[in-house]
Amino acid sequence: MQSKVTPELLNIYINETEKSIGNIAKELLLLKQDINNQNLVQSIKRLLHTIKGSSSMIGFQDASELAHKMEDFFLKIQNKEIKITPEIIKLIFTELGILNRFIRKLKGENIDVDFASSFKRLDKIIFDQFDIKHKIKKITDFTPDQQTSIQNALSGYLNIYKIEIQFVPETNNKQVLSSIVLNTLSQLGLIIDTVPEEENILAGKFGNLVKILFISSSEKDEISTSLQAIQSSVKNLKIDKIEKTLTEEELFNLLYVSEDSVITFEYGDEGAVELRKGIQKYSLKDVLEQLKNIVVKVARDNNKIIKLEIDCDKIHIKERYIKEITNILIHLIRNAADHGIENKFYREYLNKEPEGKITITAKIVDNEKLYIKIADDGQGIPIEKIKSKIIKMGLVSPEEVDRLSKSEIINFIFKPGFSTAEKVTDISGRGIGMDLIKDIIQKLNGEIKVTTEEKKGTVFEIILPQEVLST
Repeated sequence: MQSKVTPELLNIYINETEKSIGNIAKELLLLKQDINNQNLVQSIKRLLHTIKGSSSMIGFQDASELAHKMEDFFLKIQNKEIKITPEIIKLIFTELGILNRFIRKLKGENIDVDFASSFKRLDKIIFDQFDIKHKIKKITDFTPDQQTSIQNALSGYLNIYKIEIQFVPETNNKQVLSSIVLNTLSQLGLIIDTVPEEENILAGKFGNLVKILFISSSEKDEISTSLQAIQSSVKNLKIDKIEKTLTEEELFNLLYVSEDSVITFEYGDEGAVELRKGIQKYSLKDVLEQLKNIVVKVARDNNKIIKLEIDCDKIHIKERYIKEITNILIHLIRNAADHGIENKFYREYLNKEPEGKITITAKIVDNEKLYIKIADDGQGIPIEKIKSKIIKMGLVSPEEVDRLSKSEIINFIFKPGFSTAEKVTDISGRGIGMDLIKDIIQKLNGEIKVTTEEKKGTVFEIILPQEVLST
């Protein structure tokens, strides 16, 4: 959990995350009373997106992954794939309590934070939702030959295995990989049962975890070797050989025995934001320097070369505004790095330098206002994709879209939930969080302007009033 960040930025993270946790808790209580309120679902998802991004930026990957899983969970709720029930609300409160324990630990409390159990619980509930009608099998569901194999396994002549495969969260070819797993195991023995059901696995309708009940004459090492083809996309592969003698009923219930311990929800008054004393202003340049971690992570994970240049006057921000301004910077920098700058091979194909560049300029203009510019020399915002998306979303008709100016089209990226990204990562999706940025800037009585040229780059210009500045 160690992260090389300044105490100032850590305090910003703690306070911002505490506030988000508190707001999520309040909105969950409202959602419990109004389970069809999509505005609440969208708001909670946005707050989790913020926690995910800021945790990743500062180097707290477990907290980022938990927020990511919870955000995906609410996306499934939004898409009607998961139904809100009192049990679902209770589960989310439990996982929110884990995030809250993490913040309390950062503040100095000597407590443990069990992220692993949170991940398992969220994956399990997704299985339960997809397999709500799952019928536990019995021996008569199998052919005579298969029944003989099952009886041999129960008598100890064949090995019984419980296999758990946890895919890397960002894996986008789970259907193909799952098919490889099931085909491979079928050649080695008999698959008795899966969670979720096999048809849902092959359709990609599961979280990140697949459970398989399997009998075979093969030994554990042989099974592990046979699954090597998927190892690079697997976070954890667990093959348990069942040594004890089982009854027929125990065998068919093996995948449904929960080993998770119950964790009591611990969110309480500790989640309220405490106003810190003594720190009255923050150096904007110091904050920008800390945000370099975002660019380093994106470059490392996506085969990119990115140079970040910072040109910042001696500017200090009032304490009450620093978290909002940091939020704006986090979203824009990570979008520029993740979806603005191309990878080095594509840049070379476009006759660009392999190294992409992001430039951040911050200065005082008109003797009173804060001006921030974030520019990248990447691929620009795809205007035609935006047109197609806004037509598909029913925001405008095909006839109306042709009458819109370029700036009017670009402004659709600030619509809630709007994104042209084909792949959402733990860092960003161009458009995800943009509505949040606009909301923050408007609340600060500021302005934002976007200019872009495809294959040349994008520039975001922000002007904030004198009120945010500290002399």
